[in-house]
Amino acid sequence: MAPCFSEERLTDGFFNGLRDHSRRLIAEITNLRELYPGITPSQLRKLIDPTRQPPVLPVKASKILGDFGGADAQSIAWLKDPVWLIYRGSACDTRVSDSPQQKRTQPVLDVFEAYLDVTDRRRFQTLNPRLDRDILYNPYTGRFMFRLRAKMGVPVVPLLGIRVRQLQRLLDFLEGLRRVGDQAVPERVTLREIVFSYGATRKRDSANQPKVRPWRVRLDLTKEEGVGVVLEKGNPHLRVINRLEDLVNSQKFYSLATYLTLSLPLFRAFEQLENAWQTAQENGRGSCFILHLSLDKHTIRFVLPGHQRQISLLIQPHEKEGKLVWEVGRPRHDPELLNENCEFNRVLKERVWTISGSGFKGLVTGAAAEPDEGIERLLVLISDAVLHLSTLQPATAPPQPPQAQPSQQVQQVQQQQVVSQLQPQAQQPRSAMPHASVGQQQPHGAPAPMARFPPQQQQIFQQQRPPQPQPNMHGGQISQPNMHGGPKPQLQGQHGQPGQMVAAPQQQGQRPGTGTAAGMGRSNAPLVVLD
Repeated sequence: MAPCFSEERLTDGFFNGLRDHSRRLIAEITNLRELYPGITPSQLRKLIDPTRQPPVLPVKASKILGDFGGADAQSIAWLKDPVWLIYRGSACDTRVSDSPQQKRTQPVLDVFEAYLDVTDRRRFQTLNPRLDRDILYNPYTGRFMFRLRAKMGVPVVPLLGIRVRQLQRLLDFLEGLRRVGDQAVPERVTLREIVFSYGATRKRDSANQPKVRPWRVRLDLTKEEGVGVVLEKGNPHLRVINRLEDLVNSQKFYSLATYLTLSLPLFRAFEQLENAWQTAQENGRGSCFILHLSLDKHTIRFVLPGHQRQISLLIQPHEKEGKLVWEVGRPRHDPELLNENCEFNRVLKERVWTISGSGFKGLVTGAAAEPDEGIERLLVLISDAVLHLSTLQPATAPPQPPQAQPSQQVQQVQQQQVVSQLQPQAQQPRSAMPHASVGQQQPHGAPAPMARFPPQQQQIFQQQRPPQPQPNMHGGQISQPNMHGGPKPQLQGQHGQPGQMVAAPQQQGQRPGTGTAAGMGRSNAPLVVLD
């Protein structure tokens, strides 16, 4: 029996065609199984047409974005159904190596073309026809063409979903640029990067003001972990670049341009505050700290020399009469918000909170400013007011008068009080005192009675102390004459017995115990009878 294929038909062209046909079937089956999990072989045979050239696979847009792109139905309203996925053959990955030894091990890549039709072509008027080396846009027909590559046996549908999601994000960002108007100008827009500039324009009535430098922003869309934000050196928004990256990687990606243009005057004012307070800090007049709680809330803290001389002002956006304004003031939970005795409240109320100017208005306990030059003027006024306060002395408690030295009269009164305290001890009966011989000294180690007083008072007491009776040759004591010049008391004991103390004769009409103490003279000296 003759063979079906002669040796003349088994040429290189035959095997090349067989190879290409097999790769095509593998690519179609792989992507169909990715789109329809659980599909049976019989259903696959119905969906695959080997005679169709080139092989075309229709895919629903909601299927691509819903399962692989992470977008909802509302975000893909600009995309028509279906998305046409066409197989264009296979090729070797020449990026691996060009050496002859490794060409045999190079992976085989399946090449696809995806065609996407848009619903509204006016939305894409600002797009560059060549968004990327593998993405083209025809503004006349409103059709995108994606060129996709995937390893043989790997589905290309997930990669298509990622590219469509990138295109969706790009369109959202262009919509945000369109809302800003001429304040933000796109310079280069591709799926790999977006470059635009902002801050170059001013209001129409500010033609006499000097030109403002525009700031260029570059968004890197090639990072796997998310979109990267690259700012120029000296850009005021560099202080919040981390929060800007969080914004562009969130659902509010389109609001980046709007935020940068509205907040640029505020961040320029922050730069002016730091420059103004740098000199004050070097001179020891105070410090200024700026804290960014979020992209919408900022805090300015002024610290002056002295005890607890500091104030924190909160800056946050607020909608007033349908317009966006920046409100500046103390936080609502601040206990010093309504304190009229606070030095910061007094100077701010006098210089800022109760006045209005170009672009801002005082609110008694705060102020509201427009997002353009108004916020810059307001923060300059606040800074000048606090700087003026730093030149004044802090309000402290009135100084206590120095303790004056006691006068001579006060010293005499104190001395009399001490003498009066010593008199009761001397007026005690002799029997209550310890018996000691005349001239007997204090035992060794016992403190003298006057040792508890300072030396000055001891000398004064010695001068004011009445003279002590001198002992006679018989061991007794000789009484001193009366200091008041009265009659000399009789030196006799009771019942004429010598050596005993007797009471002075009581005067007529005098109560007992109110005159001279018993056994004591008017000079408080003890009376004894000589032998």
